[in-house]
Amino acid sequence: MSETVYENHLKGEYAVENGEDSLIITSSSCYRMKEETLSLIDNLPKEGGKDFFLKAMSEMGIEKAEAIFDRLLAIDALRPARKKPVRKLLLSLIRPDLRLIPAAWQEKFFRAARLAPVPGRLGRNSGGIFFLAAAGVLAGLVVSYSGIYPELAEISSGRPQTFQMLALVLLGSVIHELGHSWSAAAAGIGFRPVGFSVYLFYPVFYTNVSGMEKLSAKEKTAIDLGGFFTQSAYLILLLGLWYLTKNLLFLETVRWMSLIMLFNLNPFLRTDGYWLYKDARKGFGDNKYARRLHYLYLAAFALFSLYLFRYLYLRVGSIYALLVSVWAEPSVLLSEGYKIVLGFYMLIMFFMGGARRLEETRQEWLELKRQKA
Repeated sequence: MSETVYENHLKGEYAVENGEDSLIITSSSCYRMKEETLSLIDNLPKEGGKDFFLKAMSEMGIEKAEAIFDRLLAIDALRPARKKPVRKLLLSLIRPDLRLIPAAWQEKFFRAARLAPVPGRLGRNSGGIFFLAAAGVLAGLVVSYSGIYPELAEISSGRPQTFQMLALVLLGSVIHELGHSWSAAAAGIGFRPVGFSVYLFYPVFYTNVSGMEKLSAKEKTAIDLGGFFTQSAYLILLLGLWYLTKNLLFLETVRWMSLIMLFNLNPFLRTDGYWLYKDARKGFGDNKYARRLHYLYLAAFALFSLYLFRYLYLRVGSIYALLVSVWAEPSVLLSEGYKIVLGFYMLIMFFMGGARRLEETRQEWLELKRQKA
């Protein structure tokens, strides 16, 4: 029987001081540890068997190495090395999870740009963050959908500037996530890596902001709104560029970004609006009016889930019909065979997205039962 191999998966990860402890921040988690534990993790090897780790601790002069090894396993600082079977490799292709901008890079950039946040001031500036976030969203909506600029209706998706607009929109999405990360650092819990993945069945940029349990309600709200704060500043900059250049590229980018910002306010998906609602509700505790409002929220959440399932059902039906039509004409495979590949990919994505939505709905129900108990 082969020896179990353990990995020191926190070694080299970004860490920040938080009171008497340190926070180690990964792409998906946040670990609170004592300074001496962090130092031990950094000095232990990256991977090896139990005897290998015990020997390394003994060479550092550590007594009771076996007890410390067991403690590191208990707090998940060490864990059995994860194998990557074919199933996981296939899932990583279908639903990638990429770290795009590490937290350490962000800290260096904001310091060099003299924009580094001062920990502890976030709660006091939460009102200003809310004002700018709301101002940007409202300005974008007024410009895009009030009809005061009829030129927008004339913009065609086939214009040569489509690629440039997509690049500007993607940049705005990254700036949104950097806003969450900057706000987390301003609250004293460190910068957070920005990643890319797939949520349900659509691609998303995301920021891990776990570890907010000890923050005040104002600080949590400011972190939830941090993305809108920076994205609104970017949107206002685009409006200024349009005003100076009269280039409709900037105006069309504002329109798409306004839609994305509205989408992010949806409280029935795991977007910023969802976490805003969750954090706000925790602030009211067991208030009976808040509890009644939550029942209405859960009913709306369930109805939105039904709408999503209906949407998936219709899309699966249309994709299946497309695959059948392409398969029935073998000659079409040479010219449009890519449709089969894309069709199968979308079918898998829709089924996986539907399963995840069922799990989210189940979690909301279990949370309600725990609150009643």
